[in-house]
Amino acid sequence: MKTLVHSSEALAKVKISPLPPGGGGLGWGGGCHDLSQSHLHPPPNPLPSREGEPVFKTFARGSSVNKILIRAVNWVGDAVMTTPAIGVIRRHFPNAEITILANPLVAALFSPHDWVDRVIVFDRNGRHRGIFGRLRLARELRNESFDLAIILPNSFDSALVPWLAGIPSRLGKSSDGRGLLLSERYQPDKSVVISHEVNYYLDLLRHFGICGQAGKLQLFTTADEELEAEKLL
Repeated sequence: MKTLVHSSEALAKVKISPLPPGGGGLGWGGGCHDLSQSHLHPPPNPLPSREGEPVFKTFARGSSVNKILIRAVNWVGDAVMTTPAIGVIRRHFPNAEITILANPLVAALFSPHDWVDRVIVFDRNGRHRGIFGRLRLARELRNESFDLAIILPNSFDSALVPWLAGIPSRLGKSSDGRGLLLSERYQPDKSVVISHEVNYYLDLLRHFGICGQAGKLQLFTTADEELEAEKLL
């Protein structure tokens, strides 16, 4: 397992201007209520668990979550669209260690990134290939003792590894027959049209009470990377 670690002091920020706000003048997605600190009720019609009890769990701002694994999406363009959501996670859990699990291309996008503490490379075509590779990756993640996994892709495979790793809280969309692999599930209202992909990821977090002011699409570079880019211009 390859782990990339960076120092935030060495970073230079590169801001990407966002598309117009989603509503309410509050940035992406409009207002976002922390369900753990408001009078609002949990989202209606939570999915039933195997025991028939409603499945819904909110995570209070700054709650005692020490280590978070974010399973990144698989395409670079889509990964950029997740950066406002990752910023919300960072602000909601300011003291947690946030680790991104991503394929090599997307891992490079988050190495470095101010909102991410570590990056673990998911080597789909190498050491993590096939079922035995997934089991190897699950063992590696189990040794990390993550408290929470936030699964951004919708595939069965992306939920399988955190389940095999025994991460106690696994949040994601209930799709592709993977509902039983998630401890808490998000089922978007099909009658509501999501205006932008960025808003989808923010809505996913909001469903679990992970809320905050969403910022811009944002990437970061090192000074060495900027020098290399200047040579090409």
